[in-house]
Amino acid sequence: MTWPQAGRRLGWLVGAAQEIMKNNRHLVFWEMALLVASVLVFRGLWLLLDTIEWLSRPAGLWASLAVGMIAATVAFAVVNRASSK
Repeated sequence: MTWPQAGRRLGWLVGAAQEIMKNNRHLVFWEMALLVASVLVFRGLWLLLDTIEWLSRPAGLWASLAVGMIAATVAFAVVNRASSK
């Protein structure tokens, strides 16, 4: 693929994305609000967990990692199963 071809393809994608956003401006706003809110929730939870002395020790960190990996694996499996139906 040459640079002009890549530019035309990228221009088409940008144009399509702009058209979708124009039609769903309200939805895009609320998706951005959800993204910002999730960052604030994550930060608050992180700081809250930092106040628990046991979670700052190596055993607590390993336990936290294990619980997080199990929860993520289950969540990915459920989402994957739901999306394949």
